[in-house]
Amino acid sequence: MPSSFSHQHEAPPATGGGGVQIDDTTASTTTTYSGQKIEDELALKLNLADMPPVQDSDDVVRRLEDEFSGDTHDYITTDNVSFGQPLEHVYDNADNKLKVRPYAATPSNNYTFAGVAVEDATAGTACKVLHHGICPVRRTTVTNTITDYVRDATIEADNVNYGNTNGATTVLLDGTTTGTTVSVGSTQATGIRFRDSGNAGNYGSSEYRNITFDAGAGNKLAIRFTDFEFEHASTQAYDWLTMRASDTDSTPNNADETELAFCHTMSSNATSSGSKAFESSSWQTSSGDSQSAGGGSTLPETVTRALLINSDIAAASEKWAADAWFILPRYVKFYFYSDSSTQEPGWDFELRAISASAGAVDAVIGTQLSVSTVDPTLAEDSAAHPFGVVIHTETDNDRVLALIGHD
Repeated sequence: MPSSFSHQHEAPPATGGGGVQIDDTTASTTTTYSGQKIEDELALKLNLADMPPVQDSDDVVRRLEDEFSGDTHDYITTDNVSFGQPLEHVYDNADNKLKVRPYAATPSNNYTFAGVAVEDATAGTACKVLHHGICPVRRTTVTNTITDYVRDATIEADNVNYGNTNGATTVLLDGTTTGTTVSVGSTQATGIRFRDSGNAGNYGSSEYRNITFDAGAGNKLAIRFTDFEFEHASTQAYDWLTMRASDTDSTPNNADETELAFCHTMSSNATSSGSKAFESSSWQTSSGDSQSAGGGSTLPETVTRALLINSDIAAASEKWAADAWFILPRYVKFYFYSDSSTQEPGWDFELRAISASAGAVDAVIGTQLSVSTVDPTLAEDSAAHPFGVVIHTETDNDRVLALIGHD
């Protein structure tokens, strides 16, 4: 046998049948292992071969999807319960036993918390309950609310997947694309980088052009107004970029004006050619820097001006920022005008399509879990009466891996 085998039984050398010496401690060409030694070694090799390799932390999490680790206690459950369900104690006076059951309502405190079921069990049978340790917990689905004209925090938090400056299709508003409709994809490879005719330089003089972007059926258009600069004066926009948007009208017009808080409204039809005056409700001529009310659809002169306008915007979800993604309807039509004098760098935007239906939001590590106020058979992200903490972002099957602890 190979010399790398470790011994399981130490025995003094003995002489087997036929004069063969048996030695379970020393590998030799003149001795042999006993039958028991051979059996032990083969069993050890089989056990090692059956053990699946652990690859990374996510692999560990996957192994724990239907498993648990920690202190448990077996209780009789008064009702059917499911793996991952938070349970409370109940005393059964009929047989003088402490049992568990699903929460009948949101707890007013944590005193009745028994733990989390780590197996399915039917009423009247024993259920294993984890009260300290790690296990998946059934969690209410947290969704991303899709609202027109406001920032989308989920996209901003996931810029690695949604940011499409590198490798995206670049579309310029020039003599070739004016008057066309462009489909916008939802992946990094098909997202749009939208720029003026000058691309990396200034836009041209005496331009009057438009382009429509279509996010597709069932989608909204997400836009990041990354950078922009136009020729404006304190009361007049000589060169301007404005938007019209609609979920149903594939050629949005003046009846489909957007209302982005950091943008301006104009005193005349801003989709027709020519320089435009700012409406007094969106531009204070005394300071030239702030917006008093309303918002509109025409971009400010520069990102610096947008930041100044931000000081008059109360809601954080409506303020401009270079990394802010705003949600607009399916169809968004841009109109651009420049006069014959000064030209500026124009704009550099990012566009992509996202589902109009609210989508599930990943869990956040460190978030506390409490019994749900809507469905007490589930946990929700809340610190009201916490019994656990989220330790992994994965939310497969509406379950999240959590550290359970209750004293």
